[in-house]
Amino acid sequence: MKKLLLIAVIFLAGCSVIFPKPHDPVMMDRIVGVDIQAWHVNCEQKENGWDELFKQVHHLKLYTEIRDDPQAKSIAQMEEALLKAYNSKNKKFCTDILNLQRIRIKVAEDAWKGR
Repeated sequence: MKKLLLIAVIFLAGCSVIFPKPHDPVMMDRIVGVDIQAWHVNCEQKENGWDELFKQVHHLKLYTEIRDDPQAKSIAQMEEALLKAYNSKNKKFCTDILNLQRIRIKVAEDAWKGR
């Protein structure tokens, strides 16, 4: 029985390597949510929408780290940059960082949509 279980585990693990999941709907859903939320925040009214943006980015960061996704480092850097933008007193700095993160979001979307 143990041998049969071992063979089944090896077979199933092998199938996941041979037939990798071409599309991860969780990552796509989350990055789209981050994209939408990033356009609903601004640097003048920091009380509106930033909490939701941080929650979604943090969720995506953890998920990409667990999945060992190539975009994991970029998503972690996005979270750090957004925090710097939010904490900044300089409106131009905040706006520039926010715009750069919107570009980073598009890069991740482009990377994931081809899967």
